[in-house]
Amino acid sequence: VNYRANTMGFGTRSALRLRPNSHFNNSISFFCSQSLTLCESDPQYQKRLQKVQKLETLISRGRTITARRFLRSLLLTKTAFSSLSELHAHVSKPFFSDNLLWLCSVSKMLDEATDLYSTMRKDGFVPSTRSVNRLLRTLVDSRHFEKTLAVFADVIDSGTRPDAVAYGKAVQAAVMLKDLDKGFELMKSM
Repeated sequence: VNYRANTMGFGTRSALRLRPNSHFNNSISFFCSQSLTLCESDPQYQKRLQKVQKLETLISRGRTITARRFLRSLLLTKTAFSSLSELHAHVSKPFFSDNLLWLCSVSKMLDEATDLYSTMRKDGFVPSTRSVNRLLRTLVDSRHFEKTLAVFADVIDSGTRPDAVAYGKAVQAAVMLKDLDKGFELMKSM
């Protein structure tokens, strides 16, 4: 059975409805009105698409705790996606990936969050200040000071001007590493 996906707008949220269609491969509008190519004969792909849609819906409705649980179950069971990078590659939409980065940071899924951050940067996406700040905060809170400075340096290298919160977390990481010269250097560059 072949399906065509229609995106229906409901305020700031969107819903995905599948209906029969005679085409084998279709592009669908999904997240931020961007397209994915859907191989409709693959039931595994359709299950993945439904899980991505559910996660996006939970995030867009502000159901952070439920979204965190759902994301953990997606990754722990490895039935739909074996990693966040695979999920990012499957969707590859800046808005969704940015929200996913924030969600992983809030969930203290540090390895997944830093891997996703690296994948996003390789794909040319620049995460939002909100997501970067959350990642830096979680890294510092988890005592990953070297990773904090590495992510901060990458933000600077991307051409993005970090805000005071990001600088504060970088300075805090440098101080915790007892690298006072780096801390003062960061404070001067603010």
